Order: sequence, then C-alpha cells, then structure tokens
Amino acid sequence: MQVRGRVRRAAAGRFVLELALEGGDYAAKRTLAAGSCQSLADAAAWLTALALDPSLSEPAEAAPPPSSEPAGVPPRAAEPSARAAEPAALAQEPPQLAADAPHEAAAANQSAAVSTQTRTPAAPPSKRAAPEVAQARAESVARSDRPTTSSRARARAPAESSSAAKLAAASSRARLLDAARWWRAGLFTGAWDASLPAPQAELGARAGYGMGWLLLELRGGYVFGRSEALGGAARARFASQELGPALCAQWGRRVRGGACAVVALLRTTGSVRGTTAPRREALLWAASGAALQLGWKTSRWLELLAEVGINLPVTPRPRFTIEGFGEVDRASPINVYARVGFGFRGRDVVRPKR
Repeated sequence: MQVRGRVRRAAAGRFVLELALEGGDYAAKRTLAAGSCQSLADAAAWLTALALDPSLSEPAEAAPPPSSEPAGVPPRAAEPSARAAEPAALAQEPPQLAADAPHEAAAANQSAAVSTQTRTPAAPPSKRAAPEVAQARAESVARSDRPTTSSRARARAPAESSSAAKLAAASSRARLLDAARWWRAGLFTGAWDASLPAPQAELGARAGYGMGWLLLELRGGYVFGRSEALGGAARARFASQELGPALCAQWGRRVRGGACAVVALLRTTGSVRGTTAPRREALLWAASGAALQLGWKTSRWLELLAEVGINLPVTPRPRFTIEGFGEVDRASPINVYARVGFGFRGRDVVRPKR
C-alpha cells in the first residue's frame, strides 16, 4: 500500500490534506480540511487503516432506537438475554411483591409484543463501501475540530485586513508597472569638445526603454574630424566615435526633464598628412560623467530633446606624437558636449506579468 499526502494552508487558518492511497487493485483519493494538522493526521491514519483492513468499517451492534410509543405504554424490553433473566429476577423478589406478579407478566408480554414491531436495523456496510464510510468519519472528525462562529470571526478579521493590504499593494504596483513601460528612439546633433584640437560637430542616435520615471538608454555618435596645421604643408586631423549607456531620470508629463549618468567608450583616430611619411593611429579610451536632459512632447509620438553634459576620462587620455613635431595633440582632462534632437516615444504594447 502506497500512501501520499500533501498539506496546504487554506483561508481562515485552516489546513487542507490531499491524500492518495494506492495498492494492488485499490486506489482512492480524498481531500480533507481541518483546523489543525493533528486532526488531519488522525483522519489520514484512519483512512489508511481502513484501506488495509476494510472490516474495521463495520459498525458495532447498535443499541435499539428510543421508543416512540405514547406515555402510557411501558418501556421496551431489552435484548432476549435480558428478558430471559427477568423471570429469575422476579423469582428472587420478596414475598410481599408476589401480588404484583400478574401485572409484571402482562407488562413483559406487552413489551415483547412492542419489541417485535420495531424496525430491523440496517445491515452493516459492505467492504466495497469502506472508503465512503471512512470519508464520512474523517469529515466528521474534521468538522468537530472547526472553530466556533465567534472564533472564526476573530480569526477572519486580521486575515481580511492582511488580504486587503496585500491587494492594495498589488494594485498599486500593477498601476505603476502598467503606466511605466515605455520606449524612446531618436537622433541628435551637437558640438563635442575634447580639445582635439577644438570643438567638433557630432551626429548620433539613441534608443532606450523606460520604467516609470527611469530611462535606460544606449547612445552612439560620430564626431566629425577637424584639422590642425603643424607647420609647412603638414596637417593633423582628428575624429572620434562614441558608444555607451546612459541612465536618466525623467519627471513631468508634457515637459520632461532630469539628470543622467553617462558612460562612454571612445575611439579617436589621428592622421598626419603633408610629411614624408604619412601616419595614421587609433586610440581607445573611456570617460564617464553627468548630464541634464530636457524634453518637450509636441504630439503623441514626437518629442524634442536638449542635453548638456560633462565627461571626465577614466582611462589614460589619448596622446598623439609625431617624429620631428613632438606631441601634436592630447585630449583634455574635461570634455563637454551640447546636443539637440528629436525622439519618437510610445507605450510598451507588452503588458508586464503579474
């Protein structure tokens, strides 16, 4: 016989037991509920015992039902063994009660006649009905362990308040997530200055995903090259490419703004022409900084953007040296930029899972 059970907590402090019994050609599943695990354990033990020995479900010989005769009718006689012992008891009565013997005999005969008219008790349930009997007894045990109405009311009050608080928190979180998921993508242009050798024009793109007032954005841009005279016919030209994430706070509805934390990976290329040995070199470096961003929502989808920021190198600054000219140029310890652009903004069509 294999017995498997799983207990889970239900509402109002009650416990539910899912019991499965399997053995040979016998299989049964029962679901019981009670106010304590001990009651469920007793009921499970009783069901297991009945599955192993169905004869346990046969009830003991029940006592006769109470008499329904009128008040004037004498009480019903007991079992035949008791009626058999009755003459002996009458024989031992004192002599002064002998005069009442005819009356006692008539009462005994009347009781016997009444007892023959009683309903025959129902036959005990068969072994096939043992699981149903066990289920009924287990439910009776579980019902006996139920709390009273007043105790249920007292137990229900904190549970209902806790459920209401959880529902309110879940509703608030759902509203935040439903209203928060949005995206934005667009283009920008501006000026970028890292003293290589002077302010340079920049063109780039951005795309991000927002949750509430927080926006995570990926940006990439190209800083157009600018030339610098070295002497004679020699000239040096510098250009850069930029790629990196930005985390921005966005507050407001029609006009939105906030601060951004920026990280940028840059590749700066320097080339020299007009010398006997033209040369080209590319250096990688990184910078991080902060920016202020302002957006104006002109329509449902379109948003105009403006941003100013400052970056500080977090790796060695690129330095370009040419033989015969020495150090041609080097990135400044502080670089600044200013950008304007536009973006398309929309709500996320995928609802968050709750």
